[in-house]
Amino acid sequence: MRLSATSAAAPAPAMAPAFRAATAREQRELRSRGNAKVAITPRWGRVVLGLIMAGIGIGLLAGYLPGVAPLSEQVAAKLAAEAGTTIAKINGARMANELYIAASIAAGALLGFGLLIAAFGAVFRSEVETDCRSCERTVFALRGSFGLRCPACKNYAKVNWLSVAFTTTFWLTSVSMVVVLVVLIAT
Repeated sequence: MRLSATSAAAPAPAMAPAFRAATAREQRELRSRGNAKVAITPRWGRVVLGLIMAGIGIGLLAGYLPGVAPLSEQVAAKLAAEAGTTIAKINGARMANELYIAASIAAGALLGFGLLIAAFGAVFRSEVETDCRSCERTVFALRGSFGLRCPACKNYAKVNWLSVAFTTTFWLTSVSMVVVLVVLIAT
């Protein structure tokens, strides 16, 4: 069949539909699904680091700290009489009460934060469904160091304050443990 100049030509390809913002109903449906579309991708380095931290905390709480706990005067006098030595020698290998309390709190914090790091590393999701502040779209934002990056506009879709607080707390706990260990080694 021959086409003449007056016959109908093939239809032009349809243009892609323009972006439209999700309606309130669509946004509720997206939020009700949660992150079901994003798979859990464990971060094994974080899990191992958390378990090592928890193990050190348990070792300090169960192994080292009970051996250097301060003794009451009566117990120290009884041990000194049994060993045939002075109370000063018995208490010389022990921590001061204030240092023992601080070391116990730091070891407990190390244990707790280690378990939290391991748990968060085990259920890590590399993408989070959120609304971008810049382009006002619902996107699967990529996790950055302290926030969520929008893949469409490359801006921060959301600042993750929990991540900021957790990282700050981790570093403060780590530095305090180093200080406690240096004091313990020096004494």
